[in-house]
Amino acid sequence: MSAKSKKKVALKRNKPLLIPLFIVLVLASILLVIIMPSDSSENGDSERPITLFEKIFQKKQVNVPAATAPPKPLPTGKQVYNFSHGENVTGPKPTKVTINPLDPNKLFSQTLEVIIVHDKPVSIAKITVNTDNESIEHNLELVKGTDTNGTWKGSWKITDTYNQTYSLKFNLESDGEVFDGSMVFRQ
Repeated sequence: MSAKSKKKVALKRNKPLLIPLFIVLVLASILLVIIMPSDSSENGDSERPITLFEKIFQKKQVNVPAATAPPKPLPTGKQVYNFSHGENVTGPKPTKVTINPLDPNKLFSQTLEVIIVHDKPVSIAKITVNTDNESIEHNLELVKGTDTNGTWKGSWKITDTYNQTYSLKFNLESDGEVFDGSMVFRQ
């Protein structure tokens, strides 16, 4: 047998090994590309470059809003609150407050009546409704009695939610004396 034909026989015997060797080299090259770091400017981290594997399989960060506590339950419908005041409280004093309803749906009306007592005429009677996103001041009108012992009333539409914040702040004035107490339902 000649040297040429010996070489042909050796190649024929080794030919089945060349295809798997070629496949292994291709797979190794692909794996090397996947695990080798690429340009670090893509992940904003100049200290450690990101690999193609990380780029492909990296979990996307999802911004989830912070959980808010469920709203504190409120009494429903018309509610009546009686007040008493110590000697040191100055200015016009609310003695009875009726809120109807305490829990109106958004864009529905709410009415507040307050009996105010003072030894001097009440000159200003206002209420500020504080809700989740709004603070709206409303004037109260004298509807019964006198300006030293009378029922003051106001009505308005609730235009905001009150899931987290809900309070009523009084601004009652008489001859320079002020009562500015609040009723807090949700804080």
